[in-house]
Amino acid sequence: MPNIPYHASNFGRYQGRSLQGSNNLSVSWPDIIWASISVGKLDLADVFGHHVFSFREHQMKYYLIYGNLMQCSGTICKTSLYNSLDATEKGFISYFIGMMCAKLVSTFLLRVPWLIHLEKYKMYYNNLGLVGKRYPDLIGLDRRGDWVVIEAKGRTNAFSQNAMNNAKQQTRALRHISGRFPSLRVATESYFDSCQPSALSIQVCDPDDYDEQAEDVPIDIGQMMKIYYKPFSIPPDIPARPVEVRNRTFLVWDDEEFGVSIGIDKAILKSATLMDSPENYSYILTQEIDTVVEIEEHNLRLYPDGIVVGCGEQWNEERMRLEPQRRFRT
Repeated sequence: MPNIPYHASNFGRYQGRSLQGSNNLSVSWPDIIWASISVGKLDLADVFGHHVFSFREHQMKYYLIYGNLMQCSGTICKTSLYNSLDATEKGFISYFIGMMCAKLVSTFLLRVPWLIHLEKYKMYYNNLGLVGKRYPDLIGLDRRGDWVVIEAKGRTNAFSQNAMNNAKQQTRALRHISGRFPSLRVATESYFDSCQPSALSIQVCDPDDYDEQAEDVPIDIGQMMKIYYKPFSIPPDIPARPVEVRNRTFLVWDDEEFGVSIGIDKAILKSATLMDSPENYSYILTQEIDTVVEIEEHNLRLYPDGIVVGCGEQWNEERMRLEPQRRFRT
């Protein structure tokens, strides 16, 4: 699996060696796909106002990954397609990668499986306020029910200290979440290191506490879970296949065009859809999935949020070392 080099700073030693100094985050292409589809600002249906786009949102993210990232000498780097984009297009891709990397950090380093964009919460539940200031992108939840605040930056080229300083400042703009202090405030920045070939890298920082003028936000766990799992509600016109694993049933749909399979624990989906009582989200929080579980017999990887992802031959490491236009010739 390729590595993403990262450097963590300002974290306490009690938070473990993985958050001290320079390390490598080992990820697979299914991990990257999962991170990209399970965090984001708005669905395509939200952006364009047409429900048909919601059926293509996952495919768009597969395409962004497949077309713009490749494996290089054990790391991940930009493709020639990425390099050919204009500045605006690169900015969009960088933002997308920044969000994806924040999700990888939150799950694999911070043990925070659930992450949503504040703007998305505001779209569904307009009770947050947060007008006229720069706030952090993301709110996260861990299995203990503790909140975290994360600001994600993405850079097309080298690391920017100015961007990191802005990220730190944004994490300070919230004080309480539902009456409680966040257990962590985290600033992340993804960028492409100046080495040859330039490798996707991440800086992770635990900034100082909140500002004196910081605001409080009322985030409801049940509402958050509904928003988080909404993109995984399978449209009725797309056939799903049941997969039985360790007394659990997963609903999986296959995208043969992109060679990707996405699924969700049926019981978790039901709980997330209802969310009419604390018992439903308690069921999700108490599922004992702390790390990625390989389901080899079904070519799937199970993630701590109950989502499964599998990739076909289009995504094997040999092909992902090639430029996108050459991958279909092998």
